[in-house]
Amino acid sequence: MRLDLIRWLFSVRSEIRRPTRARARKHFCLTAEAFENRVLLDGNVSALIDAGSLRLTGDRSSNQVEVAIEAGNVVVRGLNGTTVNGSADDQILVTGATKISGNLVSNLGRGDDSLVVSDGVEVGGDLIVHDRKGASTIGIRGVTIGNDLLIRTGNSADSISIDQSTIGDGIAIRTRRGNDQVVIDTTKTSGSVFVRTYQGADDVVVRDSDVAENVVLRTGRGNDEIVLQKTDIAGNTFVRTWRGADFVVADTVTVGGSSLIKMDGGADTLVTLGTNTFTGSVRASGGGTRRDTVSTSADTTFTGGVRTKKFENTTLDDAVVDDRLNNATSGVLTLADNLQTEIGTLIGDTMDTELTLTTDTSMNQNTIESSDTLVSKDADFVVTGTTSAGATIDVDADGDGQFDDATATADADGNYSVTVGLATGQQTLNVRASNDSGDTMTDEIDVRLAVGTVVRFSTAVGNVDVELLDDPNDPNAPDITVGNFLNYSDRYENSIIHRSIDGFVIQGGGFVFENDDVSAVNTDPPIVNEFNSAHPNLRGTLSMALVGGDFNSGTSQWFFNVADHTDDNDPNTPNLDEDRHTVFGEVIGSGMTVVDSINGLATFNLNSLFPGGNGALQTTPARNYNGITRDLTGNVSVSPGTALVTGTGTMFDSELSVGDRIIIAGVSTTVDSILSDTELTIADNHQAGATDATAQTIVFPTRDQLIVFDSIETIL
Repeated sequence: MRLDLIRWLFSVRSEIRRPTRARARKHFCLTAEAFENRVLLDGNVSALIDAGSLRLTGDRSSNQVEVAIEAGNVVVRGLNGTTVNGSADDQILVTGATKISGNLVSNLGRGDDSLVVSDGVEVGGDLIVHDRKGASTIGIRGVTIGNDLLIRTGNSADSISIDQSTIGDGIAIRTRRGNDQVVIDTTKTSGSVFVRTYQGADDVVVRDSDVAENVVLRTGRGNDEIVLQKTDIAGNTFVRTWRGADFVVADTVTVGGSSLIKMDGGADTLVTLGTNTFTGSVRASGGGTRRDTVSTSADTTFTGGVRTKKFENTTLDDAVVDDRLNNATSGVLTLADNLQTEIGTLIGDTMDTELTLTTDTSMNQNTIESSDTLVSKDADFVVTGTTSAGATIDVDADGDGQFDDATATADADGNYSVTVGLATGQQTLNVRASNDSGDTMTDEIDVRLAVGTVVRFSTAVGNVDVELLDDPNDPNAPDITVGNFLNYSDRYENSIIHRSIDGFVIQGGGFVFENDDVSAVNTDPPIVNEFNSAHPNLRGTLSMALVGGDFNSGTSQWFFNVADHTDDNDPNTPNLDEDRHTVFGEVIGSGMTVVDSINGLATFNLNSLFPGGNGALQTTPARNYNGITRDLTGNVSVSPGTALVTGTGTMFDSELSVGDRIIIAGVSTTVDSILSDTELTIADNHQAGATDATAQTIVFPTRDQLIVFDSIETIL
């Protein structure tokens, strides 16, 4: 920033004061130079281009002027009766371009003047406003400035709004007497922000903005209000108020450097709201009136330390803060909103302060949320929502980068509705909002058009949703297999994944876990094999399990393919297509993350624990399970041919229960009774006996440790 005379040395007050004054002199000497040797054309305001710079000069009337883009040209237009260059018509100052290559310099004269530089205007150099007479209203909205934005007003009640703009260097604003209002909103500056007001009840709001260097905010006598909200400041922050009951708020602010806040005279209030991060040191002082208050939110972080003094109170009624900020007639944020609306009304622009976009799919009745995507039965898919009034909504549904698959226009309230034709299967709808200024916003909606039945496999580790392949328009649809699977739906309740082979499959549908035991699912007669190469055994498919060597042996069991199994030349995996395993479903969305997590669990041979598993539990996955046997604490002894077991250092009471399995010297039996931590009896006499042996207990996996399906049911 060319305003480099400021030195941000907060520790010495004089080192702030001197460069501030020097900087102000430099800024406004530049402004004065801009109006030497000017030529005043006929009319209220003259507008001319001189060496690439646009100069606006007004008479003593209350002039209202807009610098705007019209049909690709930079124009200056008079508002509410103001004439420009002797005409009520738009004056084209730059033809065929939206950029003023030099500076934009404005001095509208002695009346109550208004200047708005509006959306799309680019200024290559500085934008300088010098309006020291009358009550000034200045709006800079949607403007790109190459260098500095410099504004100076006079002794009346002045209003300045900088909105949705990009400043290549810094911002310097100075007002004099009067109840002045300065709002910097949704603006990015590559330099520093300097605001200086004098006497009067002044409001300064900086919100939703990014400042690459420092922020200096100084007010004078009067009940002033300063709000920093949702703003990132890379450098230091200096806030200085003078006499009056001043109110300073930091709400969701990040400051990269140090902060100094000094408040003099009056019952002053300093508040932090929301989540704030102050990286450097923070020093704050009140006015010493015994009526000053500092209140800090719980989510405010002072990384570099904080020191406060001359604040007598540390509690503040939330209602008081809310009233100062949001009161319908006097709240500082309410007044900031009103100023932005006033400027929009002045130029006949009622658009929102920024382009917005929301999307809503709740109008689709046959649609559900599923594994990070939507699943719908409606080929004509409706998206509604809100955006800026009059914005265009268009959709790219096929991923070709062209937003030509559906379009709509938002109404005066910003509401829209657009209908998109879905293709079968998974797709991403890119919904875009755009306005006349060329701004765009995009939202993505992941959706799958399902033509088959959708079922949900519900487990404690997550759900897996599957679209079955009963497509009425598919001549290769495995309708018998799908019907067979759905017929078992009730019997799948409490069924388990009984087989998991790493990188191959996880298999279920054969056994249920009930009453702490495993038993086989009651099956129907086998079905006819419907394998078709149109539906190969690829990763993410649901396929029919068979008895080895018998193509027509499928009953209740199925498996999820964790990898592709269609290649005869892959020695690491069998070709399941060759074995004619019928694929009858596809996993939806991110459901394979659940399948993969199950496949990644340790597996155990549980055949000895659950005879009802019919020898099929050799690779059963379980979580948080350490194995079938567990060593007991201490050592045990038992005399040959007796049932009394004694222990040394044992903990029978806490480690065992009556009926538990216990193994002593290779002999397995059950606990008949527990007499103490060191004595128990077993159900069968131990024929061989043992001395100082390590005993083990049999540990059965629980329902929570096995992968149990609470249900497998149709959801769409």
